[in-house]
Amino acid sequence: MDNNRDLDLDSIIAEVKAQYEDIANRSRAEAEAWYQNKFQKLQIIAAGHGDDLKTIKNEIRELNQLINRVRAEIDQLSKTSGQLALKDARVKLSDLQQAIQNSKDELARLLRDYQELMNVKLALDIEIATYRMLLEGEECSGDEQLIYHEWRWSSEQWWIWSEGWWRRGRQWCWRQPGPDNGRGWCWRLWYKQWDHYWREQL
Repeated sequence: MDNNRDLDLDSIIAEVKAQYEDIANRSRAEAEAWYQNKFQKLQIIAAGHGDDLKTIKNEIRELNQLINRVRAEIDQLSKTSGQLALKDARVKLSDLQQAIQNSKDELARLLRDYQELMNVKLALDIEIATYRMLLEGEECSGDEQLIYHEWRWSSEQWWIWSEGWWRRGRQWCWRQPGPDNGRGWCWRLWYKQWDHYWREQL
């Protein structure tokens, strides 16, 4: 009984193998036919492109001849009207330079306007923060509290120059920037706290 099973299995394997070989042979034949057809079409296209290449080469040769003639005419015209062309170029250059200068002036004006807006915004932010500290009873640098008077901002250093009334305990005093040497009291806003600094120059 086992021998019969072995014979059946061998015959099945042989049959499957024969089927796959037949499929492989047919696929190979179909692939060869497809590639042969494709190759023939490419040969026809290449022949047509060869004719196109010849035509394009002739056109390029004619264009080169035309370019040479135009260059000769340009050389001749430059000898007779070179000064006029140079003058026209200078006029165009002057117009471009003027347009660039106008753009720079407009940019400078916009920057000044932006600087003024930033100064106003910064002053409002400082005033709001100062009044909030006064209302909440917070202290600024020890037991001193500032009553806002004037702030001046240096955009180069991002520092704030202060001037105004200060209160220490029950006494009031006026504090302003130092003498002409530029010394004074400077403050900056850092993590929503006022840190006290002394700077030689702004």
